[in-house]
Amino acid sequence: MRRIYTLLSALLAVLILNTFETQAAPLTYYELYIGGTQVNSGGLSSIRGRGIKGKISYNPKTKTLTLNNANISMVRGINGISNTGIDELIINLIGNNEINALGVSGIILNANTIITGEGSLRVTSDYHSGIYIQPNTTLTISGGTVEVKGKTGISGFDGIRGEKLVVTDATLKATGSPYGSLCNLTSLTLGGGCQIISPEGAYFNNELHFVNQNGTRVITQVLITKPKEQTPPESEPVATDKEQIPVQKEQISVDKEEAATVVTEPVATDEKQAVTE
Repeated sequence: MRRIYTLLSALLAVLILNTFETQAAPLTYYELYIGGTQVNSGGLSSIRGRGIKGKISYNPKTKTLTLNNANISMVRGINGISNTGIDELIINLIGNNEINALGVSGIILNANTIITGEGSLRVTSDYHSGIYIQPNTTLTISGGTVEVKGKTGISGFDGIRGEKLVVTDATLKATGSPYGSLCNLTSLTLGGGCQIISPEGAYFNNELHFVNQNGTRVITQVLITKPKEQTPPESEPVATDKEQIPVQKEQISVDKEEAATVVTEPVATDEKQAVTE
Protein backbone atom coordinates (compact mmCIF):
# COMPACT_ATOMS: atom_id res chain seq x y z
CA MET A 1 0.00 0.00 0.00
CA ARG A 2 2.86 2.31 0.89
CA ARG A 3 4.50 1.56 -2.44
CA ILE A 4 1.36 2.52 -4.37
CA TYR A 5 1.07 5.74 -2.36
CA THR A 6 4.70 6.61 -3.13
CA LEU A 7 4.17 5.94 -6.84
CA LEU A 8 1.05 8.12 -6.99
CA SER A 9 2.82 10.92 -5.13
CA ALA A 10 5.70 10.83 -7.58
CA LEU A 11 3.33 10.88 -10.56
CA LEU A 12 1.43 13.82 -9.11
CA ALA A 13 4.66 15.71 -8.55
CA VAL A 14 5.67 15.18 -12.19
CA LEU A 15 2.29 16.43 -13.42
CA ILE A 16 2.50 19.55 -11.25
CA LEU A 17 6.04 20.26 -12.42
CA ASN A 18 5.10 19.89 -16.11
CA THR A 19 2.11 22.17 -15.64
CA PHE A 20 4.25 24.79 -13.98
CA GLU A 21 6.89 24.62 -16.71
CA THR A 22 4.21 24.94 -19.40
CA GLN A 23 2.68 27.96 -17.75
CA ALA A 24 6.06 29.54 -17.17
CA ALA A 25 7.23 29.04 -20.78
CA PRO A 26 8.38 32.43 -22.11
CA LEU A 27 6.34 34.07 -24.85
CA THR A 28 7.85 34.94 -28.20
CA TYR A 29 7.40 38.59 -29.08
CA TYR A 30 7.43 39.86 -32.66
CA GLU A 31 8.42 43.25 -34.02
CA LEU A 32 4.82 44.13 -34.76
CA TYR A 33 2.36 46.24 -32.77
CA ILE A 34 -1.42 46.36 -33.19
CA GLY A 35 -3.00 49.27 -31.38
CA GLY A 36 0.04 49.64 -29.16
CA THR A 37 0.07 45.97 -28.12
CA GLN A 38 3.06 43.91 -29.20
CA VAL A 39 2.09 40.72 -31.02
CA ASN A 40 3.27 37.61 -29.20
CA SER A 41 2.95 33.84 -29.39
CA GLY A 42 0.26 33.82 -26.76
CA GLY A 43 -2.58 34.92 -29.01
CA LEU A 44 -1.65 34.67 -32.66
CA SER A 45 -4.98 33.33 -33.89
CA SER A 46 -6.98 36.13 -32.32
CA ILE A 47 -5.17 39.36 -31.53
CA ARG A 48 -7.13 41.42 -29.07
CA GLY A 49 -6.70 44.71 -27.33
CA ARG A 50 -8.25 48.03 -26.50
CA GLY A 51 -9.84 49.63 -29.53
CA ILE A 52 -9.67 46.46 -31.66
CA LYS A 53 -12.77 44.92 -33.17
CA GLY A 54 -13.20 42.17 -35.73
CA LYS A 55 -10.70 39.39 -36.33
CA ILE A 56 -6.94 39.94 -36.55
CA SER A 57 -4.41 37.11 -36.69
CA TYR A 58 -0.70 36.68 -37.35
CA ASN A 59 1.21 33.76 -38.86
CA PRO A 60 4.92 34.11 -38.04
CA LYS A 61 5.93 31.37 -40.50
CA THR A 62 4.56 33.25 -43.48
CA LYS A 63 4.92 36.68 -41.83
CA THR A 64 1.27 37.35 -42.64
CA LEU A 65 -0.97 39.68 -40.65
CA THR A 66 -4.60 39.07 -41.63
CA LEU A 67 -7.27 41.71 -41.14
CA ASN A 68 -10.72 40.19 -41.42
CA ASN A 69 -13.40 42.90 -41.17
CA ALA A 70 -11.26 44.54 -38.50
CA ASN A 71 -11.63 47.98 -36.99
CA ILE A 72 -8.74 49.56 -35.08
CA SER A 73 -9.66 52.86 -33.48
CA MET A 74 -7.02 54.05 -31.05
CA VAL A 75 -6.68 56.67 -28.37
CA ARG A 76 -4.50 59.66 -29.17
CA GLY A 77 -0.83 58.93 -29.70
CA ILE A 78 -1.04 55.23 -30.60
CA ASN A 79 -0.55 53.89 -34.13
CA GLY A 80 -3.05 51.41 -35.51
CA ILE A 81 -0.31 49.17 -36.97
CA SER A 82 3.42 49.54 -36.44
CA ASN A 83 5.87 47.25 -38.24
CA THR A 84 9.08 47.87 -36.35
CA GLY A 85 11.25 45.23 -38.00
CA ILE A 86 9.52 42.34 -39.84
CA ASP A 87 10.96 42.51 -43.34
CA GLU A 88 8.44 41.63 -46.09
CA LEU A 89 5.52 41.64 -43.70
CA ILE A 90 2.29 40.78 -45.55
CA ILE A 91 -0.95 42.51 -44.55
CA ASN A 92 -3.74 40.39 -46.00
CA LEU A 93 -7.11 42.09 -46.39
CA ILE A 94 -10.39 40.22 -46.05
CA GLY A 95 -13.66 42.13 -46.07
CA ASN A 96 -13.79 45.80 -45.07
CA ASN A 97 -11.17 47.02 -42.63
CA GLU A 98 -10.59 50.40 -41.02
CA ILE A 99 -7.89 52.09 -38.95
CA ASN A 100 -8.41 55.45 -37.21
CA ALA A 101 -5.54 57.23 -35.49
CA LEU A 102 -5.38 60.45 -33.47
CA GLY A 103 -2.25 62.59 -33.39
CA VAL A 104 -0.04 59.96 -35.08
CA SER A 105 0.07 57.99 -38.33
CA GLY A 106 -2.47 55.25 -38.84
CA ILE A 107 0.25 52.85 -40.04
CA ILE A 108 3.98 53.33 -39.58
CA LEU A 109 6.50 51.12 -41.37
CA ASN A 110 10.14 50.56 -40.39
CA ALA A 111 10.48 47.49 -42.60
CA ASN A 112 9.36 46.47 -46.08
CA THR A 113 5.63 45.71 -46.10
CA ILE A 114 3.15 44.33 -48.62
CA ILE A 115 -0.58 45.07 -48.52
CA THR A 116 -2.60 42.60 -50.55
CA GLY A 117 -5.80 40.55 -50.62
CA GLU A 118 -9.31 40.85 -52.00
CA GLY A 119 -10.66 43.16 -49.31
CA SER A 120 -10.34 46.84 -48.54
CA LEU A 121 -8.53 48.99 -46.00
CA ARG A 122 -9.32 52.57 -45.00
CA VAL A 123 -6.69 54.40 -42.94
CA THR A 124 -7.31 57.82 -41.42
CA SER A 125 -5.20 60.12 -39.27
CA ASP A 126 -6.43 63.45 -37.99
CA TYR A 127 -3.00 65.01 -37.55
CA HIS A 128 -0.30 62.99 -39.32
CA SER A 129 0.17 60.65 -42.28
CA GLY A 130 -2.34 57.99 -43.09
CA ILE A 131 0.63 55.70 -43.81
CA TYR A 132 4.18 56.76 -42.92
CA ILE A 133 7.17 55.07 -44.59
CA GLN A 134 10.48 55.26 -42.76
CA PRO A 135 13.83 55.63 -44.62
CA ASN A 136 15.08 52.63 -46.63
CA THR A 137 11.63 51.06 -46.58
CA THR A 138 9.29 50.01 -49.40
CA LEU A 139 5.52 49.75 -49.19
CA THR A 140 3.99 47.58 -51.91
CA ILE A 141 0.23 47.59 -52.49
CA SER A 142 -0.48 44.58 -54.67
CA GLY A 143 -4.16 43.85 -54.20
CA GLY A 144 -7.44 45.09 -52.83
CA THR A 145 -8.51 48.69 -52.34
CA VAL A 146 -6.61 50.98 -50.00
CA GLU A 147 -7.93 54.43 -49.07
CA VAL A 148 -5.71 56.74 -47.04
CA LYS A 149 -6.44 60.18 -45.55
CA GLY A 150 -4.39 62.47 -43.33
CA LYS A 151 -2.41 65.68 -43.24
CA THR A 152 -0.36 63.71 -45.71
CA GLY A 153 -1.81 60.62 -47.37
CA ILE A 154 1.20 58.32 -47.83
CA SER A 155 4.47 59.98 -46.93
CA GLY A 156 8.11 59.29 -46.32
CA PHE A 157 10.60 61.24 -44.21
CA ASP A 158 11.91 63.60 -46.90
CA GLY A 159 11.94 61.60 -50.13
CA ILE A 160 15.70 61.22 -50.42
CA ARG A 161 16.26 58.36 -48.00
CA GLY A 162 14.84 55.39 -49.87
CA GLU A 163 11.15 55.74 -49.00
CA LYS A 164 9.51 53.86 -51.86
CA LEU A 165 5.91 53.14 -52.87
CA VAL A 166 4.85 50.44 -55.36
CA VAL A 167 1.27 50.00 -56.58
CA THR A 168 0.40 47.04 -58.80
CA ASP A 169 -2.89 45.23 -59.49
CA ALA A 170 -4.61 47.32 -56.83
CA THR A 171 -6.61 50.48 -56.24
CA LEU A 172 -5.18 53.30 -54.14
CA LYS A 173 -7.04 56.44 -53.08
CA ALA A 174 -4.80 58.86 -51.19
CA THR A 175 -5.69 62.30 -49.83
CA GLY A 176 -3.30 64.52 -47.89
CA SER A 177 -4.39 68.02 -46.98
CA PRO A 178 -2.67 70.40 -46.59
CA TYR A 179 0.76 68.81 -47.11
CA GLY A 180 0.41 66.29 -49.94
CA SER A 181 -1.47 63.17 -50.94
CA LEU A 182 1.60 61.21 -52.02
CA CYS A 183 4.73 63.04 -50.92
CA ASN A 184 8.26 62.80 -49.53
CA LEU A 185 8.81 59.63 -51.54
CA THR A 186 12.00 58.58 -53.31
CA SER A 187 10.01 56.80 -56.00
CA LEU A 188 6.51 55.79 -57.06
CA THR A 189 6.39 52.64 -59.18
CA LEU A 190 3.20 51.57 -60.95
CA GLY A 191 2.71 48.06 -62.33
CA GLY A 192 0.04 45.68 -63.52
CA GLY A 193 -1.51 48.32 -65.74
CA CYS A 194 -2.10 50.78 -62.88
CA GLN A 195 -2.09 54.48 -63.70
CA ILE A 196 -2.75 57.79 -62.01
CA ILE A 197 -6.35 58.26 -63.11
CA SER A 198 -7.06 61.50 -61.25
CA PRO A 199 -6.42 64.33 -60.96
CA GLU A 200 -6.14 64.52 -64.73
CA GLY A 201 -2.61 65.24 -65.83
CA ALA A 202 -1.07 64.47 -62.44
CA TYR A 203 2.27 62.65 -62.30
CA PHE A 204 5.01 61.79 -59.83
CA ASN A 205 7.84 64.33 -59.91
CA ASN A 206 11.09 62.51 -59.19
CA GLU A 207 12.93 65.72 -58.35
CA LEU A 208 10.30 67.14 -56.01
CA HIS A 209 9.33 63.71 -54.63
CA PHE A 210 5.56 64.17 -54.75
CA VAL A 211 2.60 63.79 -57.09
CA ASN A 212 2.32 67.02 -59.01
CA GLN A 213 -0.28 68.70 -61.20
CA ASN A 214 0.50 71.85 -63.16
CA GLY A 215 3.52 72.52 -61.00
CA THR A 216 1.60 72.22 -57.75
CA ARG A 217 1.69 69.53 -55.07
CA VAL A 218 -1.57 67.56 -55.15
CA ILE A 219 -3.48 67.64 -51.87
CA THR A 220 -6.81 66.32 -53.18
CA GLN A 221 -7.52 62.65 -53.77
CA VAL A 222 -5.05 60.83 -55.99
CA LEU A 223 -6.64 57.78 -57.60
CA ILE A 224 -4.36 55.02 -58.85
CA THR A 225 -5.91 51.95 -60.45
CA LYS A 226 -6.30 50.11 -63.72
CA PRO A 227 -8.23 52.17 -66.27
CA LYS A 228 -11.58 50.68 -67.14
CA GLU A 229 -11.68 48.89 -70.46
CA GLN A 230 -13.97 50.72 -72.82
CA THR A 231 -16.01 48.60 -75.21
CA PRO A 232 -15.91 50.11 -78.70
CA PRO A 233 -19.36 51.04 -80.05
CA GLU A 234 -20.94 48.57 -82.39
CA SER A 235 -20.84 49.74 -85.97
CA GLU A 236 -23.22 48.67 -88.70
CA PRO A 237 -21.68 46.28 -91.16
CA VAL A 238 -20.58 47.96 -94.33
CA ALA A 239 -21.53 46.02 -97.41
CA THR A 240 -18.80 45.52 -99.95
CA ASP A 241 -19.34 45.02 -103.64
CA LYS A 242 -19.12 41.29 -103.16
CA GLU A 243 -21.70 41.35 -100.37
CA GLN A 244 -24.23 43.57 -102.06
CA ILE A 245 -27.31 41.74 -103.23
CA PRO A 246 -28.99 43.21 -106.30
CA VAL A 247 -32.56 44.22 -105.64
CA GLN A 248 -35.00 44.52 -108.51
CA LYS A 249 -37.03 47.70 -108.26
CA GLU A 250 -40.75 47.35 -108.48
CA GLN A 251 -42.13 49.02 -111.60
CA ILE A 252 -45.48 50.78 -111.37
CA SER A 253 -47.27 51.64 -114.60
CA VAL A 254 -49.71 54.55 -114.63
CA ASP A 255 -51.60 56.30 -117.37
CA LYS A 256 -50.03 59.42 -118.74
CA GLU A 257 -52.95 61.55 -117.53
CA GLU A 258 -52.70 60.14 -114.00
CA ALA A 259 -48.97 60.66 -113.99
CA ALA A 260 -49.41 64.32 -114.77
CA THR A 261 -51.58 64.87 -111.71
CA VAL A 262 -49.48 62.92 -109.24
CA VAL A 263 -48.21 65.15 -106.35
CA THR A 264 -45.57 63.92 -103.94
CA GLU A 265 -46.13 65.02 -100.31
CA PRO A 266 -44.28 64.13 -97.15
CA VAL A 267 -45.86 61.38 -95.14
CA ALA A 268 -47.14 62.59 -91.79
CA THR A 269 -46.31 60.45 -88.76
CA ASP A 270 -46.90 60.75 -85.02
CA GLU A 271 -43.21 60.11 -84.27
CA LYS A 272 -41.02 63.09 -83.45
CA GLN A 273 -37.70 63.33 -85.18
CA ALA A 274 -34.65 62.90 -83.00
CA VAL A 275 -32.80 66.12 -82.31
CA THR A 276 -29.06 65.98 -81.80
CA GLU A 277 -27.88 68.54 -79.27
